[in-house]
Amino acid sequence: MKRHYYFVYRTSHSHPLDIRCPCGGVTVLCGECDSPIKLARARVSRLFPKRPGERLVLVECLDREAKYQARILELDKRRADNKFKIEMLS
Repeated sequence: MKRHYYFVYRTSHSHPLDIRCPCGGVTVLCGECDSPIKLARARVSRLFPKRPGERLVLVECLDREAKYQARILELDKRRADNKFKIEMLS
């Protein structure tokens, strides 16, 4: 099993991709027969709602600092989503 890290970017169809500020990160754990990009796309479609006229782009992280940042972004999104759910229930 190998862990793959990706940055998630939101961009409109008419604008070029700006890689300076990702909107989130995704981590997937996959075996030899699984496609990591396919698993990451499925996870992104669940976690990040896609707006009309917008696309979500995944960029794989290769160096250690980028992998760490992608993981931190993923944990921050998870924390924010949990906080939102708690506020909605109370």
